[in-house]
Amino acid sequence: ARRAAREAVEPVVQSYKQGQMIVPSGEIITPAHYEALAECGLVTPTDPTKRYAGAAAVVVVAMIFTVLYFLRRRTPPLQDLRGLLLFSAILLVFLVGARIILPNRSILPYLYPVPAFGLLVSVLFGMESGMVFSLLMSILVAYGMPDGLWLLPYYLLTSLCGVLALGQARRLGQFLYATAAIAGSGMALVMAYRFPFTDIDWVGILTLLGAAIFCGVASASLTLPLQYILSQFLGLTTALQLLEVSRPDSPLLKYFLQRAPGTYQHSLQVANLAEQAAERIQA
Repeated sequence: ARRAAREAVEPVVQSYKQGQMIVPSGEIITPAHYEALAECGLVTPTDPTKRYAGAAAVVVVAMIFTVLYFLRRRTPPLQDLRGLLLFSAILLVFLVGARIILPNRSILPYLYPVPAFGLLVSVLFGMESGMVFSLLMSILVAYGMPDGLWLLPYYLLTSLCGVLALGQARRLGQFLYATAAIAGSGMALVMAYRFPFTDIDWVGILTLLGAAIFCGVASASLTLPLQYILSQFLGLTTALQLLEVSRPDSPLLKYFLQRAPGTYQHSLQVANLAEQAAERIQA
């Protein structure tokens, strides 16, 4: 009886003329809509195997690049297990966060503080490491994004400009320079890649320019407190912490000055000579 009832139902045929709209924008796509789109060749099924293979290829190349970098360096920046684990954790947090938050977004990719990764690595492990690994982070974050070809130079150049502006991070003013460098380069890249190649939408352009400014502020704001926290884990003393200790009103230096003023002055002169020598050899 059920089979007879099924066979008694006439098939429903839906036809579309050339140029006719199948489903308007904003409407939920039903199974009937999807079937019509597939029959018209407007929907192609995605093969996840190809996507995973492409991502694996990018990761393998990044691994080879990293290994060659460490092999060529006479003094690798990550010489202990604790530093390697901390670096890996920072990389995974930024990368996984980007892969979860950014896909299918239009403004968030320009807000996400990718340059903060380069600034943090630069402060903890050296400026060269910050620049090298900013390259890898920019490639991995931008890969597979809808605007990946535009996001890659945006992430890469803003990170490099921020790392170079930050330098050795000896004073708070350099974090402001890094903020200005990231924001300025980000705004310039938005104008370079959006203005000539897309229809002019001033609201959208201004929104992206504001996102570039926010990216610079957020990157420096994240780096400043995190360097204090993570340096404790590594047992490192950052440049800002050294400057804090070397202030004349430091309790230890005040005690030293009161009890042994001659030795205090002699130590300052020797320190000045050592500083000049270190600057000459870029130590």
